[in-house]
Amino acid sequence: MEITKDTKIMDIIKEYPWLPDKAKEEYPELKQVDTPIGRMMAKKLTLADAAKMGNFDVEEIIEKIKSYIEKYNEEKSTAGSNN
Repeated sequence: MEITKDTKIMDIIKEYPWLPDKAKEEYPELKQVDTPIGRMMAKKLTLADAAKMGNFDVEEIIEKIKSYIEKYNEEKSTAGSNN
């Protein structure tokens, strides 16, 4: 999945369901995604929208997401090779 400023938050969550929990460790403000209104907004909001609302740099968020995914894939790969 290509992640850009125009990627919808819900699309990211669908592809990487573990990602919100990981992101909330670093950005506690994201806990609102777990509310009914937050889930509804996540369907329509892009990363650029969320960055603007949270006063974050969208490129920084994209890089963080990509690093979380890369680290997750490395850990998953390492765990799979230990079997």
